[in-house]
Amino acid sequence: MSIRQFTPRRNRRRGISSRAQKFLRLLLVAAILLQIAYPLVDGKTLQIVTIGAVYTGAAAMLLHAYYSYGTKYLAIYFSITFIFSLI
Repeated sequence: MSIRQFTPRRNRRRGISSRAQKFLRLLLVAAILLQIAYPLVDGKTLQIVTIGAVYTGAAAMLLHAYYSYGTKYLAIYFSITFIFSLI
């Protein structure tokens, strides 16, 4: 299997828009900050931070898949990841 099979089909030399790039970076920073806050809190706040870190991390990964490869790849990636998480 070649790495060429995993490259985007579209020619995106310009990359994603600056607005999309800022949103993706903001989501990534939020996930990192929630993971930093994880050992600093306890009780009910810890549960909220844990759920928030998982969801923002997953959202950042799915958004990156969409921006990089498109809707079809996003659907395949999400379905495989979702089925694997249920197992």
